[in-house]
Amino acid sequence: MFKLRSLPSAEALGVLDNRYPDIDHSVVKALLVLARLGHDMAAAMEAFLARYGLCQGTFFCLTILNRDPDTPCSASPLAKALGVSPPALTSVLTKLDNLGYIERRIDPADRRRLSVSLSPAGRRFLDEIMPVCTAAVTGFMRTVPDEEISQLADFLGRILSASEPGGAERAEPDNLRPAKMPEGGYRIGESNRANITAVLNPNQRAV
Repeated sequence: MFKLRSLPSAEALGVLDNRYPDIDHSVVKALLVLARLGHDMAAAMEAFLARYGLCQGTFFCLTILNRDPDTPCSASPLAKALGVSPPALTSVLTKLDNLGYIERRIDPADRRRLSVSLSPAGRRFLDEIMPVCTAAVTGFMRTVPDEEISQLADFLGRILSASEPGGAERAEPDNLRPAKMPEGGYRIGESNRANITAVLNPNQRAV
């Protein structure tokens, strides 16, 4: 995966303001910073988890099961929570099963269903790794005061909500929602804002 090592300067954004006046370049820069930070944090987490023989997929699966460790979870909602297909989930569960961190059982009421739960070894492993992992991730935030972290979490939560299907539609006034894309796509000179929204939210319902 490529990442943008050099973020645009204020001077560069000023030049772009003159060329593309319909685009809010302060928003563009904020999104680029978020993308760069997300990439750096994901890379750091991947390197950290590799020391324990895990990747983000296997780790996130364990953390989801750890939300209610006393209640087995069926495969279908687990795959949905991870955002993966059933075959991809099977690969994740096989790796975790081989490590001894989960237990898989056939549902006696419906033998087509598989239930998954943390094993005792899986719980011990999470109890060991979670404080270390949290400390590693929070290192990214060491220069930010606590009150600003709370504000940041609120801001990012609102951006995340708006990025979900239908989220931008709920967040925007009716007169700012993008129009339905015309046949053949947008022509040069039409709303750049609608172009960008259509690209970033291809599943958003047109109004």
